[in-house]
Amino acid sequence: MVIRVLVVDDSAYVRKVLREILDRRPDIEVVGAAGDGYQALEKIEALKPDVVTLDLYMRGLDGVEFMKKQGKRRPVPVVICSSADRDDGQVIAAMEAGAIEFVQKPTHRATEEVYQIEQDLIEKVIAAASVSPERISQAFLHNGNQQDPVPPAALPGRPGGGPRRRRGRGGREKRAPP
Repeated sequence: MVIRVLVVDDSAYVRKVLREILDRRPDIEVVGAAGDGYQALEKIEALKPDVVTLDLYMRGLDGVEFMKKQGKRRPVPVVICSSADRDDGQVIAAMEAGAIEFVQKPTHRATEEVYQIEQDLIEKVIAAASVSPERISQAFLHNGNQQDPVPPAALPGRPGGGPRRRRGRGGREKRAPP
């Protein structure tokens, strides 16, 4: 089976690099690319990808808002691909909104450093594609709820497979409820 991927990033260079990385694999096909969340919503309807790679910080509709809107349509496995740290509030919000995986891009986006994420990206796209549609729907459905219908550790590749972390007042980390 070939995994059909939509690449979503506001950087044309990063879209190009991610396409090159993923297209090297015979079992992965990049079916399209989008420069913002609004384009991604349209392309998902038209292209029906198996997995979406998603930047978080984009003009227009950002990654977290995209997750919320897409979750009300046709839930699809999402791999966050951002230069933000795993502890960043937007990353945490996207994971809580239903994203399945996270890959950290280098902070210098328009350099060859982006190629360093190749193995991590491929592994996480393959893992995301293997998540059942029922689990994807459940992950999206919990958006905005206090409790997850699917525990984070039950989703393949959930960061650390352990407890999520949230930012408390003053930016300090606190453990999220299990």
